[in-house]
Amino acid sequence: IRDLTLEEVQNVKLNNRPNYHTYDYTIAMPVEYIRICKHYNKVPVIDIKWGMTTDKIDELINILKEEDMYDKTIIICYTMSIVKYIRKTYPDFNIQFLLGMLYSEELIQECLDNKFDLDVRCDFVTKELVDRFHERGLIVNCWTVDSPEELSRVIECGVDMVTSNVFEE
Repeated sequence: IRDLTLEEVQNVKLNNRPNYHTYDYTIAMPVEYIRICKHYNKVPVIDIKWGMTTDKIDELINILKEEDMYDKTIIICYTMSIVKYIRKTYPDFNIQFLLGMLYSEELIQECLDNKFDLDVRCDFVTKELVDRFHERGLIVNCWTVDSPEELSRVIECGVDMVTSNVFEE
């Protein structure tokens, strides 16, 4: 996608699951995505990737404010400096630090010390980890939970939310 023009990205056809509608889907632009979530009363989850500048973060936050979705959106991000920028600049914004392959006790402690909610890869979820975050009043999300067994396990650990490719509400 990074090598495509905006027009080319907007024309990419997305695969449709057989049990969903039969019409074609295309990639929604950020404002469209936010408006779709607003229309259906869903929580937009926006994944900020590496290389995002603070100016672009500010633009995104302004769009969320204009669309009355500022307090209804979650940003997830792997980059600690961006998570810290969002927390400092927008202290009441819903931000989750994404923790996966770079999992470490140091990053866990940094999240706890800075009061960042956690979005952690599901195979790293333990009851002890969830309890540590809950003791500080923080939320634990986990990704990607695609089997009934994994869903049962992370629910038993006490996670607050899950990201899944297969389960619906």
